[in-house]
Amino acid sequence: PRSTPSNSSAASDVYKRQAQTLFTNASEDFDNSNIPNHWPYYYKNQVADYLNYAESYLDDAEAWYQTDLYYSSASSSFKSLINSRFVTYACDYFDASDSVEYIYSLYNKTKILFNTESDHLRNHEINDMISLQCVGIAQKKNLEAEKYLKEANSGIDSGNYLTALYKIAFATERIKSVDWWLNLTPQFETVGKIDNDTISTIAEEYIDNAQQTTAYASVLLQEMGKQPAYLSNAENLLSDARDAEEQNYPAAALFEALEALVQGNLALELVDGVTNGKIERARESASVSISEARKQGVEPILSVSYYELAETLTNESSFEDAMFQYK
Repeated sequence: PRSTPSNSSAASDVYKRQAQTLFTNASEDFDNSNIPNHWPYYYKNQVADYLNYAESYLDDAEAWYQTDLYYSSASSSFKSLINSRFVTYACDYFDASDSVEYIYSLYNKTKILFNTESDHLRNHEINDMISLQCVGIAQKKNLEAEKYLKEANSGIDSGNYLTALYKIAFATERIKSVDWWLNLTPQFETVGKIDNDTISTIAEEYIDNAQQTTAYASVLLQEMGKQPAYLSNAENLLSDARDAEEQNYPAAALFEALEALVQGNLALELVDGVTNGKIERARESASVSISEARKQGVEPILSVSYYELAETLTNESSFEDAMFQYK
């Protein structure tokens, strides 16, 4: 196995267990998401691709697990779960005696699940550097689920039922992932003290910094006739940070602002493109930062996950996305 920050410490066992649990769930869901043979080809063609996606992501999850890239494995398992769930929903939708009633019922059940999980999440306190990371990402996943539920509702209203079903499937897995992240918290040693007021103050500072960086980058790039994806990504992340702040999710606001700041800086740094040298420097810097955090007694859960994703993206030649994850 390759030597990576995720398998170079005692934290490896935690990541491995979490990845294994998720892979098992994804495997079971895939096995249960078969398309009926009696379906007309029209129905099959609309759903078969998603079943193939589910299988492909499951294969990826197993491959990453075997190379000790446990978060990458978990990420692929999540993607497999989304597609398997959509296939199951689509099968039930086509077989329902009243398909419209089915999709409204499914949406309402998912909305109830979302509200229940939101209440559960709000009761989770952030009081140290581990809970800051885990609860913060859980908040982000919850906000993403809310966004997909709104898109599902729009799909239902406009009669795009299969699109709505996919959005509901995506939202459901995002809602379920909240507990996956929250369950990481007690598995690491408590370190550092922090509270919501402090997080909110820091988040506001980073939102301001990201706003200034994005505005500066926008002016310079406009003069150069450039409009990189990093810039629009930064603007979208800034909007998400403000939304998180308004919904009293300060940790999510902080992480969205940090990502916006990184994207804004990358818009300028990579205006001439990504080179192997830039990738290597970013990789080395990320690895050193992870090691330094561990020396101080803090397990950098998010940094490890981003590093792993960068590794997999580099393998897939998605160098611009990899740069963001390394940063």
